[in-house]
Amino acid sequence: MSGVSFRDPDGVVVPLEDRVVRFVREQGIERVAAILALPVVSAWSAAGRLPQSRLVPADDFRSVKAEAETSAGTQLDRAFCGAVEHERVPFVSYPYEWSPEMLRAAALTTLDLAEELLPLSFGLKDATPFNILFNGAAPVFVDLLSIEKRDAADPIWLPYAQFVRCFLIPLLINRETGTSLRQIFTTSREGIEPEAAARMLPIGRRLSRPALTHVTLPHMLESSGSPDRLKKYSARRTDPESAQFTLAWMLKGLRKSIGRIDTRTASRWSAYTDGAEHPQAYHDAKKRVVVDFMRAHAARRVLDLGCNTGSLSVEAARAGARVVAVDSDEVSIDALYRTARADKLAVLPLVMDLGAPSPAAGWRNAEWTSFLDRARGRFDAVFAFALVHHLLLTERIPLNGIFDFLAGITTDFALVEYVPPDDSHFRLLLRGRVMPDREPTEDDFVNESGRHFDILNAESLPGTGRKVLVLRKKSTPALS
Repeated sequence: MSGVSFRDPDGVVVPLEDRVVRFVREQGIERVAAILALPVVSAWSAAGRLPQSRLVPADDFRSVKAEAETSAGTQLDRAFCGAVEHERVPFVSYPYEWSPEMLRAAALTTLDLAEELLPLSFGLKDATPFNILFNGAAPVFVDLLSIEKRDAADPIWLPYAQFVRCFLIPLLINRETGTSLRQIFTTSREGIEPEAAARMLPIGRRLSRPALTHVTLPHMLESSGSPDRLKKYSARRTDPESAQFTLAWMLKGLRKSIGRIDTRTASRWSAYTDGAEHPQAYHDAKKRVVVDFMRAHAARRVLDLGCNTGSLSVEAARAGARVVAVDSDEVSIDALYRTARADKLAVLPLVMDLGAPSPAAGWRNAEWTSFLDRARGRFDAVFAFALVHHLLLTERIPLNGIFDFLAGITTDFALVEYVPPDDSHFRLLLRGRVMPDREPTEDDFVNESGRHFDILNAESLPGTGRKVLVLRKKSTPALS
């Protein structure tokens, strides 16, 4: 059942090779048809903000269901009697792999859709970042069944508290305490409650907006023992015009609160490519290697491991590749996301510790697939610039294990940077650490790569003793 979504009582989602199928129960079929007929859904689908979707014809339903059951490895409930096929987003990512600016973009996308549905007497029944995927840097709202007909006379948006827990408070806590989104969302898919946030925030920040509104006051109400906090929600009815005005005002307030949280910050690694760490000629040479490689081999799907702020990811994308770019530094990924979004590049930046990549997670570890399962076999080129020595020294991964990993991810090429033991950064990382075996020489590097790859080219990088090896996977895997 890995990768199957099942939390919506009206339907279940099964990813297939080239599309995603959402199975719905009888009561949901008319609802789905009504949703697909909405002008805002058509407009968002045309703009790529919702996936292209179509109802599966009745004559095709049995075969589609059989294919889904084979893929999921289990039988689907007989109550499912209809299905919708969705265009598949190229690479799935989860909120615990996003940077703060990506979570902000997902929050604003959620508010955009809620606002545009409002005049049509429709709304969103939940407000979780798990409703969003990214197509490159563009957020896509993928949970069609989150859209529902609303009571036009009800001025309350039920997902309000969920939106605050899952979007606003995580952004606030990230900004004020440095707690990563990975720490937040791997601990709780439902974000952070105001009571927990109040304990995490510095005292001086609890009285400033938006913390005062969304953390401190709710925490005070909860701590007061007021019976109001235990009241079950019941619909409050007013005239439709007043209800719509109230909801629009509330959504606008959430948008303003999100806008008050500044995600821009700096880190040591976010300045890595500005010429201070290495001579500019070194960075320019790496860009030339990528440009020449893309011109010669036209890789279509690139995984950039240890991408930093993504200058090489950008070059690959501009040459026509769809890129997933990974780095452990949240600030660097934020910078790359802003570049990719502004320039409309097919680059999906993700925050990832390659020493402990995202595992399978969720109910029975089957809701969200591991990063390695999502990545394996999906990329015809993998970049590993200025990465191998980090894995060797900080993660104590042996050299043969690193090349095994690279060969298991790429279907064709790997571009790998060799950093010699006398390099200043190698010595800095080594300080206070013990090598897993011994300091690797260039011959070691070449020999280990040769178990899986042929060397097409090796280029020295000026101002350093470093080299980039352009590797092509052997047709017959080497025996370990």
